[in-house]
Amino acid sequence: MTPIKIMIVEDEMITAESLKDMLEELGYEITGIHIRAEKALEAMEKEQPDFALLDINLKGEKTGIWLAQQLKDNHHIPYVFLTSYGDRITIEKATEVNPYGYLLKPIEKQNLFASIEVAIKKFSEIEHNNTQSEGVAMPDALFIKDEYLYIKIKYDDIQTIKANGNYIEIKTNEKKHLIKGTMDSFIQTLPESTFFRTHRSYAINIHLMEAFGGNFVKVGSEEIPLTPQNKEVLIQKLKLYQKT
Repeated sequence: MTPIKIMIVEDEMITAESLKDMLEELGYEITGIHIRAEKALEAMEKEQPDFALLDINLKGEKTGIWLAQQLKDNHHIPYVFLTSYGDRITIEKATEVNPYGYLLKPIEKQNLFASIEVAIKKFSEIEHNNTQSEGVAMPDALFIKDEYLYIKIKYDDIQTIKANGNYIEIKTNEKKHLIKGTMDSFIQTLPESTFFRTHRSYAINIHLMEAFGGNFVKVGSEEIPLTPQNKEVLIQKLKLYQKT
């Protein structure tokens, strides 16, 4: 299972290091620690976090609330606010950007874990309402529900996708995952550069395709149905890859 990557934006280094230690003990991966909102925003593209912990009051001109608005407008990740202040004015300002959670310092490990998991669930439910699927698309991965947790699956690890009624089977290098949804809505959330729909009920990771011909595509040891029409589209797609 790929760990969830978290960015910490906190200008008190003792608090930031404590958060880092707790998060790593809980099985999360830390992409970086930043003390200024502007620097954190600049690092987003490089670090590609799945989640952010944002201190509301940061050093510099920009606040954590400003950063949250940037993440909301330009990046597709959930975030939780951290603060030492629980007064009404601070909370009202924070709620204007619809955070996925709110943690008062000092922060305990179990509260931290609960806030992150609840935030991811809330984020997933919002996306589910938009996409009609239990899978939540991120820049380089999916979050899907596995029992009581939402787990991260990298696109590079997905081999094939199969529709089965109102469910979708996602096959990775390690196991198969089953989520609710339809192929029509689910495939639209995935990057076209990585996934190709070979059949009404099947899609593949085009980078893991080993061979194709006749009426099938071979991915690993599996032969996936390929319709004549989609075969022509696949050939054209591969020609475009060749040109780039």
